[in-house]
Amino acid sequence: MKKIIIAIIAVVGLGLVSQVVEQNMDKEAVKEAVTSTFKTPADEKTENGGN
Repeated sequence: MKKIIIAIIAVVGLGLVSQVVEQNMDKEAVKEAVTSTFKTPADEKTENGGN
């Protein structure tokens, strides 16, 4: 029973931490990092003039 309570507290604690981190993220910086890191082949063709 004690292990179940500890597991529940851990899950709830992780959920709260993830919510705080999500609220504090700079969403524009994340968007820029993702788009610059994960380019698709179609994006690269467009940047090179389609060649």
